[in-house]
This record gives sequence, structure tokens and C-alpha cells, in this order.
Amino acid sequence: MCLTEEEASKLNQLALEKHLLFAVSYPYCFFSMLRYARDLIVNNAIGEVCSVRISFLQNKGILDTPNWQMGAHANTNSLSFSDLGLQSYQILRFVTNMNPSRVSACLSKSIDSHPSEDIAGVLVHMKEGCYCQLSVSKVSLLHENDLTVEIDGLMGGIRWELEKPGELVYQRVNMNRMILTPESPPIIDHVRVQGGRLPQGCQENFVDALMNMYRVFFNALDTGYYKDMPLLQSGYTSILDGMEGIVFQSRIMESSQNGCSWIVIHPTVPTDPIASPVPAMPMPTGTNYTNFQMMNTLPFSDIRQMNLAPPVAIDDNSLVPDGTSV
Repeated sequence: MCLTEEEASKLNQLALEKHLLFAVSYPYCFFSMLRYARDLIVNNAIGEVCSVRISFLQNKGILDTPNWQMGAHANTNSLSFSDLGLQSYQILRFVTNMNPSRVSACLSKSIDSHPSEDIAGVLVHMKEGCYCQLSVSKVSLLHENDLTVEIDGLMGGIRWELEKPGELVYQRVNMNRMILTPESPPIIDHVRVQGGRLPQGCQENFVDALMNMYRVFFNALDTGYYKDMPLLQSGYTSILDGMEGIVFQSRIMESSQNGCSWIVIHPTVPTDPIASPVPAMPMPTGTNYTNFQMMNTLPFSDIRQMNLAPPVAIDDNSLVPDGTSV
């Protein structure tokens, strides 16, 4: 979106003053099965989340060093994290709906010709208590574009991979592991209602996620022409998501420059969408923060009626391993 927190604040202020919709490109959150994972978590399908691991590995830093991507980051203070790390962080916030409390990060540069770091390891302590690991690299030769999301809960776990975007690995305690797809009953109706655009049996890919992202923004534009802007509710990634990413990246750099020390992350915007804006960012009359609703504040879909599996206590051994209902 921009390079500094000051620039992000100016863009936000301009969008508020002009009553503009401002979208930021975070396409990975628009994969159907990743959005379904979000609904599984909020409906307690894996219990309380206790840890999250997200890795985003590429080999572009080794195979294609003199390319436009390297040049685009030459004037920034981050190479790998500003690209792969911010996408990973947005997935973390979107899927878990948890809020960061503090962060410890280590950034390193393995190739001297790179303008800044090409490997980053980040540990995020969430306010809800769990720890989340973000690992990104531009110099992993065995990985062309490998994004993996793993979420552990006290009653189950979830795994999603970009190389298999139409599959979601899901398992509960004392039950068999399941590979869920958009065609798995009764998931198919749930996913299609949320915006799946492909015919049954067709594999979703990155282009489809991009189209989903653009579609919700264009729908927001259409809605804005006919309804009062403060009442607008939409699913696009807004300028507030972009601002949060810029602030998070600044805390990452600060931590790495201070020996991987823990750095507190203060809220970028009010958690209440009707609340007043943060200090030093006055809000024009007739405008409020619901104009730019954050992705992690969007309504969740209720999937409890889908009968994925009966609730299981941690010490409940009454269910046999094949006691799944899917």
C-alpha cells in the first residue's frame, strides 16, 4: 500500500475526507476453503486455538535475482516480509480473528546483492494467549510458491496449502483425519453461498481468488452508490487492513534491530467500528469507520448445523476413531 506509517495515515485520512472506498490486495483470504477454515474455527470445530504456524517460501531470490520484484523493494527496508510476511499476517488475522499483543522477529540477508532481508522468522503473541509463528523466505530453492497454514486447537486441527487450494485437512480428537473439498457434502452449499463462482468439480486457483477479491470490492462500489456510506458492509480488504500491516511491519523491523526483543503492538484502529478514530486522525463530519470495515470484523457463517462432527471433550474416549459423520 505504501512504505511508512505516516504515508498510511495520510492515505486513510484522504479516503475518509473524500468518502472513498480504499481496497488493499490480500487475495489469499479469498480462497474458498481458507474462508471455510475461518468459519470452522469460529464455530468451535477445533476448540480453543492454541498455536498457529504459517510459512510462505519462494525460490525467486535465488533463481530470479535481477527481476522487477527485487527492484521494487530496493528503496524499502524490507524485501521478504513486506511481500510474503504481510500476506501471511493478514491470513493469520483473518482466519483466527485474534489480535496481536507483542512480536519478536529475526530478519536476515543470505545474499549480499539483495537490498534487504530475504529470510524472516516472526513469533507473534496474541492477546487471546496463543503464539503464532510466521516463517517467510525468498531463497528456499525447493519451494516455488509454497504457502502453508496450520492451526492447532485443543479439540482438533486444520491444515491448508496453496499447492492444494481446494483441500482442507481437518481432524478432531479421537476421530479420523478428513480431507474436505468444496464438493464434500454438506460443505458444497456453504462454500457456494459464500461466493464460490466455479461449477462443481472445477479446481479453484489463484486467479479465482483474485476474481473473488475484485468482485466483493466492485459489489461494495455498487452498494455505495445506492446506500448511505456509513451503513456499508462488505468483505473487501480495506485501507484499515493495509494500515495494520504497515504498523505490524514497523514493529517487526524494530524487534529485529533490537536483538529480537519483544515489541508491544498497539491497536491501529478502534475495535468498535462505530468508535472515534485514533488520535491525530480527525474524522470528517458524517463519516465513520464502518466505511472501511476490517476483514477480521466481518460476520462469520454458522456451520454448526452442518454436522461435521459431534462435540468432543479432550478426555472423551467414547468415540471410536472412525466416528466421523463426513
